Amino acid sequence: MHPQTIAVLKSRADGLGLTVEVGDESKFQVDKDVSGVLVQYPATDGSVHDYKVGLTRPSLLSNQILLMCSSYTQQTHIGTEPFQHGGV
Repeated sequence: MHPQTIAVLKSRADGLGLTVEVGDESKFQVDKDVSGVLVQYPATDGSVHDYKVGLTRPSLLSNQILLMCSSYTQQTHIGTEPFQHGGV
């Protein structure tokens, strides 16, 4: 996730009394306190991750967790579309 995106998320969440956790999506654990997951595609360093590995859509849906993807629109023309990873 881009540092400026994280900063905005934390600032907005703080005003709503929410907590933003930043970490490795492959180590993400579904938890009753999680309401959403935001991933960056491609990553800040330009790498392209297969989010289907760490974030399985059934586990997110069964716990009513929203998966969102912040993407660089040109990447969707030359790579895999974020929706193919289960994003909305």
